[in-house]
Amino acid sequence: MIVVTDITLQDAKDDPCRFEHHTSLPHLGYIDPLASIPDEYLESTEETIKGHKYKLRDGRVLKIGWSKQVQEAIGIPIEAFNNLEKNVCSLSSSLTESVKRNQKLIKENNTLKNKLQSLRSMTFWQKLKFLFTNKEEQNEQV
Repeated sequence: MIVVTDITLQDAKDDPCRFEHHTSLPHLGYIDPLASIPDEYLESTEETIKGHKYKLRDGRVLKIGWSKQVQEAIGIPIEAFNNLEKNVCSLSSSLTESVKRNQKLIKENNTLKNKLQSLRSMTFWQKLKFLFTNKEEQNEQV
C-alpha cells in the first residue's frame, strides 16, 4: 500500500516547466525534517513537466502537471487521462450528431405520418386524382 502524506502544489508561469527534485540519499537513515541537509547528501534530478488542460463540470478550465513520481505512485500515466479526455470529447460530439440525426428522423417520420393520414382520409375520387396528378386536395367534394 502507498500512503500519500504530503502534496506540494506550485504555481508555474511557464508550460512546460522545469522542476528540480531533491531527495536525501537512502543510506543516511532518519533525518530531522527541521534540520538543514548539506547539499552533498542530497540527490538532485531535474524534470520537465508539461501541463494538461481539464474542463471542470462548472465550465472552468484547470491546467495541471504531474511529476513522474506522482504518475508512478498512482500507477496511471498522464497520457491515460489525456486519452480519456479525448474519448469523452469524441463521444460527446458523436452523441450531439446522433441527437441531431434522430431529431431530423422524427420530423421526417411525423411528416410521413401526416401524409399517410391525409391519404387515408381521401375519398376514392381524390385518391384517383392524386395518383395521376400527385397533388393533394383536401376537403374536395365530388
